[in-house]
Amino acid sequence: MRTMLLCALLAVCAACGGGNPTFATGTATVSAPINGVTMTPQDAISVVFQSGSNSLAEVFISSFPTACSKINAHQEPRNSQAVVIALSNRTSPTAIVAPSVTGDYPVYLATDHSHIGVQASLQFLVTDQNCVLVTQLDASAGTVTLTRIDANGYAGTYNVTFGTSTVTGSFSSAQCAPLANPTTNCI
Repeated sequence: MRTMLLCALLAVCAACGGGNPTFATGTATVSAPINGVTMTPQDAISVVFQSGSNSLAEVFISSFPTACSKINAHQEPRNSQAVVIALSNRTSPTAIVAPSVTGDYPVYLATDHSHIGVQASLQFLVTDQNCVLVTQLDASAGTVTLTRIDANGYAGTYNVTFGTSTVTGSFSSAQCAPLANPTTNCI
């Protein structure tokens, strides 16, 4: 009996693959410096945040590779940059749902709850050598065009204004469940 239990346990462990999980990665582009800061995207990941009956899609474009793997390991690289795109369909001032259709999503400030319908908000984030946030800049206008929504993530393009910079780019994100609850340590 003990041998059979040990064999069953080993079979289950072998089926799991053991070791650390692997996470898919995505791609992205950023066409120009954002208020003088050049960003070279290394990954694009996404998740749908759920809070009660509300939901919101987030695309996280990072300046470091294997972002989902790092977030899963609770790691944040020093001197990093990110463009964070939030996408939703606001059905009332207090109700939002994650995107279900492709197309154009006009950009509004994340704090602006007056617009009903599909919408996007973007932030540019920069951290220093201690992983302290030193820049947080909101896009004030523009459009995100979603071209793909599926179980693997989101894809699309954007043309937005950050301060005095007009920035265009594209993304094809990989789904990343750990992004829904990121807790990180500076590495």
